[in-house]
Amino acid sequence: MKKVLKLAALAALIPALGAAEGMTNIDLGQFSDRETCMAKAEQAMDRYIRTHGGFEYQSTEWVVYGWDFTPGDQDVTIMCPWVSDTVVNAFLVVHGETTDDERIFTAEQLERYWNGQK
Repeated sequence: MKKVLKLAALAALIPALGAAEGMTNIDLGQFSDRETCMAKAEQAMDRYIRTHGGFEYQSTEWVVYGWDFTPGDQDVTIMCPWVSDTVVNAFLVVHGETTDDERIFTAEQLERYWNGQK
């Protein structure tokens, strides 16, 4: 019974936690190697910062993190995980205490840069 109560309390808390921040997610497609995915992620974030503003981005083995993207104050994550033995799938997440329109603008612009568009 205690476990059920803890789960119920957690379920009630999650919407309150999420109310302060929002997220926009985009599936950026599949690759046969991680290096190509990571290079595209870095290029998209670099171009976004140079064009629209942002603090910086940093890469790890399979994730590129971006901080303080404008408009607003948004953080960006592009992940390049192996989803099978032969496929890397890229995912973009924009999150922050901005409006839905600001997050969607940032996500869509990053997706355009990812695809080599203006």
